Amino acid sequence: MRKEIHRQFIHFVGGNLAIGVLSATLLLGIEKWILVAVLIAAFMIGYLLAKRVQKGHKVTIIHDLIKHVEREEEKKDFPAKPAFLLLAGIIFTIALFDPLPAIIGIVVLTYGDTVATLIGKYSGKIELISNRTLEGTVAGIIAATIPLLFLLDPSKAIGIAIVGMLAEYLPIDDNIGIPLVGALAAKLLI
Repeated sequence: MRKEIHRQFIHFVGGNLAIGVLSATLLLGIEKWILVAVLIAAFMIGYLLAKRVQKGHKVTIIHDLIKHVEREEEKKDFPAKPAFLLLAGIIFTIALFDPLPAIIGIVVLTYGDTVATLIGKYSGKIELISNRTLEGTVAGIIAATIPLLFLLDPSKAIGIAIVGMLAEYLPIDDNIGIPLVGALAAKLLI
């Protein structure tokens, strides 16, 4: 349980960092492409470091993070793959959408997915599809709706939260699907 809480904390902090940086670039009038370029550079540097870890080199910060937050079934795969998918979902969302819909999509990912995972794993009883539970999905919708209420009227906030969180059920990693679907719903509704 502790490992999953640490993992979701990183997910939550990473998403909020992206929301904050994207909001700051919007307020300062900085082109979003500069942010996308910086995020791609961070992705590439992380990728190179993860490849070193995969080859058996000890890159302290990455090695320690992987040890403390990666699920057992993920350790066989590429090191820190979920973090890369989270960053990829954020990059795609920022690149493909105007800033406000992008922020909204990332909010759904950051708040909804974090809460859905924790509630689903530890309190979920009614499994729907692919280890996703009804309780986790409902909790994720509520968690995504609350911050969206600061940006949107209630009906739009609830609608976007529902559509964004249902993206968890698509046959694509939720770190990519949720922000893209949430941003698309925001673009269509606002």
